[in-house]
Amino acid sequence: MIFYYIPIALLILLLPFDFIFKNHRIFFIFVAVVITGTFAAFRGLGVDNDSIAYFEIFQTISKLNISELGEYSTNSIIEIGYVFINYSMAAIGGNYLELQMLFAYATAGLLAYIAYKYSSYPFISILIYFSLFFLYRDFTQIRFGLSCLLSLLAIICYINKNFFKAFLLYIFASSVHASSISILIFVPIWHFRKEISIPGYVFLIIGSFFLSFVPLVELTYKFIGLPDQLSRYLLDPSDGNLKLAIFSVSVSVILFCLKKFSDTKYVSLYGVLLLISGLLGIIFKDFGILSRVQFVFATCMVLAIPCVIKKFDSSLKFVVYLFFAFLFIVYYLNTVLLIDFIRPYEIYSN
Repeated sequence: MIFYYIPIALLILLLPFDFIFKNHRIFFIFVAVVITGTFAAFRGLGVDNDSIAYFEIFQTISKLNISELGEYSTNSIIEIGYVFINYSMAAIGGNYLELQMLFAYATAGLLAYIAYKYSSYPFISILIYFSLFFLYRDFTQIRFGLSCLLSLLAIICYINKNFFKAFLLYIFASSVHASSISILIFVPIWHFRKEISIPGYVFLIIGSFFLSFVPLVELTYKFIGLPDQLSRYLLDPSDGNLKLAIFSVSVSVILFCLKKFSDTKYVSLYGVLLLISGLLGIIFKDFGILSRVQFVFATCMVLAIPCVIKKFDSSLKFVVYLFFAFLFIVYYLNTVLLIDFIRPYEIYSN
């Protein structure tokens, strides 16, 4: 498993460039793209839980006519955008490795763009993403990471009133992975964010813990019904990501406090998104499939933490930076040791 420590070690070496050689930052961000993209792009089949299934999907789609794509998407419950990308890759003579490379480098490139444009400390943003999300999303689910980052960019466009671009990004993200549909939850909450007081904040958090003991999914399945795919997950439930939920709520509380001193829209944005992520993670802590929705909103962690760091006085800023860097490095190392859906790294071969 030593190969899983190599990319995190290389990303650690890039952290000083948050403070030095800022005029050459683009070059080092490109290096980060190469590191994260390559590690995901060339992984072998069976190294993770889902790659063999994605390979078989590609093989099936490559034999279809374009007129059959809609029916296949409906019957297999696979998003039409992802189906079309598979079909297009096969149509130009590409293979599954090239499809995997496309998604890996597109995700790494989009992460780099968001970090460069919206983060005061882009390299710790990339480190946070790699630590929290990479193994769960980019490494296991070929398309989920790209969908989440597109969703984050769509939300940023929305709060900046670039509604047409936000709409296009939302459609693209949702067509790649259906979990991105959930960002619609954000819209009404965003417009009522100023109405959330400290007592209301506390009520939401405490209420979510009580709701976590109510079998909401089972009751929905019993009285309303669920799609077949969700029903299958219900029959074989898995734990959600309660650690991420609690951490998201904690950072959201910090941002809520910061908002009182610096009421910028981005502080509010990250606070709202992390609150949604945390509440969903707590309420559905025993239903792992819904952790995907939790991850969609938690993606903003890559921008929220640098935002928190920036608000500290210059004398404390570097100490806080080191604290968060250490925290996420330990989180990643712990994840590699404990998760059961990755196996020793192998390079892709036919």
